[in-house]
Amino acid sequence: MRAASDQRTPDSAGAPSPRSSSNSVKAIILRRQASLVLSAALAIAGALAGLIPYVVVYFVANELFLSGQVDRNRLLSLGLWAGAAVIAKILCKAFANAVSHTAAYRILADLRLALAERLSRMPLGRVQVRSSGHLRKVLQDDVEQLELGLSHAIPDIAAAIRYGAVPGMDRLMLAGAALVVVGLLFKIAAVPFHAWSPDVYQGAPTPVTGFMAAGVKATAFLALVRFVYIAVAGLSWDLAPVLWAVSLATMAVGTVVGVVQRDVKRMLAYSAIAHAGYMLIGIISLNQQGVAALLVYCLAYGVATVGAFGVVTLVRTGHDGAAGPEATDLDSFRGLGRRAPWLAAAMTVFLLSFAGVPLTFGFMAKFELFVAGVGGSAWLVVAAVVSSAATAFFYMRLILLMFFHEPRGETVIVVGSRGPTAAAIGTAAFLTVALGVLPQAVLVVFGRAAMLMP
Repeated sequence: MRAASDQRTPDSAGAPSPRSSSNSVKAIILRRQASLVLSAALAIAGALAGLIPYVVVYFVANELFLSGQVDRNRLLSLGLWAGAAVIAKILCKAFANAVSHTAAYRILADLRLALAERLSRMPLGRVQVRSSGHLRKVLQDDVEQLELGLSHAIPDIAAAIRYGAVPGMDRLMLAGAALVVVGLLFKIAAVPFHAWSPDVYQGAPTPVTGFMAAGVKATAFLALVRFVYIAVAGLSWDLAPVLWAVSLATMAVGTVVGVVQRDVKRMLAYSAIAHAGYMLIGIISLNQQGVAALLVYCLAYGVATVGAFGVVTLVRTGHDGAAGPEATDLDSFRGLGRRAPWLAAAMTVFLLSFAGVPLTFGFMAKFELFVAGVGGSAWLVVAAVVSSAATAFFYMRLILLMFFHEPRGETVIVVGSRGPTAAAIGTAAFLTVALGVLPQAVLVVFGRAAMLMP
């Protein structure tokens, strides 16, 4: 009986048991457990943040129903919270996608290595070796097809452009790609499609302006990245000269016209136009480093923009001691450092981040973006550095008005925040300084996210 039980075929002696295979798969997944849990937590946080705008609408509607009116300061605070919640939702979703996709790639790579190792150890006969080799090829092709599907978000358009699905239509295809790019350039307020931006910034409610300047611009840039790098990847070098010219013109107009502005919101509008020119460098670089730098820049610019417009909502015109509409002319910010020192300090942090002063998140974002752009177009980076130095003039002018001039009397007052606005401004200032001093974690995360680009 014992002899019979010891009689095993050579093939079954070295074959792995199903239990050992299951354990190895579990071990591979458990190694990435932290990334999967983090991705799920970020997705849940993004979903919860997405509920905040609905809660804001409920509170506003309830107050209108009960009293027939809504306090203007409370409405602005709730609007700022809603805008910050939408931005938080977008960021949480982006981080969750980056972490989950990176974990998926690593799990696929580990499974491929484990499968190849197990197949190489199986002592099979000649016929079985042939079938094993076929199995290995099929599995390898499946994994490669899965990776290809993960990396190409718009495969049909990319394939049609790359392989010429419709012969003789190259000019029409290039015209169609140019029209899509023009639409996205209009969204980011790039020259010559920028004329709407200053008027909208000045006329729209400030919380809406802050959301539009931070969230909408970042979303439009991400859409432009996906279109240029994936959908029309075969036409990238055809579109590059156009993007170079647009980037240079955008930086020039944003800098020159922004210097002469006397309204803070219009000044921030032309500052946003100049920043759009800088951010286009990340797309023109045509490499993963440029995409990662662009993601970092979107975050740095968005955080500082939300904080800056939060400060603007609290500076009002005064009428017999009562708060009136927002005071957005530059003279209204005279002596703000004496009226509200912490508010002026926060505004200074945001302006220094816009200017790219060291120890702010804006400096790290500009540094990463310009380093990535050197490989694509060094002269464009030189123009961006000159433009960045020139834009520092109107940022420093506002800082000087806040700290080195006397207040304007009782014509301007600073309203006290009821909590949400102060929390938003404080959080933005903290992130601007903290990520400027310790940016490594954010740089690593966005660098991994850029690895998903083909």
